[in-house]
Amino acid sequence: MSANNEGRKPGFGSIVRQGAIGYVVATVINVILFFIGSAMGAFPPDALTPMGVPVDSLAVIVSSLSATVAAIIVYFLLHRFLDAAQARRIFVILAVVILVVMAY
Repeated sequence: MSANNEGRKPGFGSIVRQGAIGYVVATVINVILFFIGSAMGAFPPDALTPMGVPVDSLAVIVSSLSATVAAIIVYFLLHRFLDAAQARRIFVILAVVILVVMAY
């Protein structure tokens, strides 16, 4: 990003476009990790999601989509009410905290 665009706030379309790219990348990585984990026996066929459906690649794709939609909304709201640098900083902190909590 150039120095001229550093303080500029992105529009909603730009945030959604970046979120869509992030969704595709995250979904591909998550599905690959799911298949690797399944091949290693980490996801037995009788494993269930919290909603009671079996864990399969569709559940991975849907969970990636819901997380991406939530991230897009949070990122947009942060940029709406805070300056760009502060919004990015808070978003990264939130993302790291959520990642650590989910890993636990």
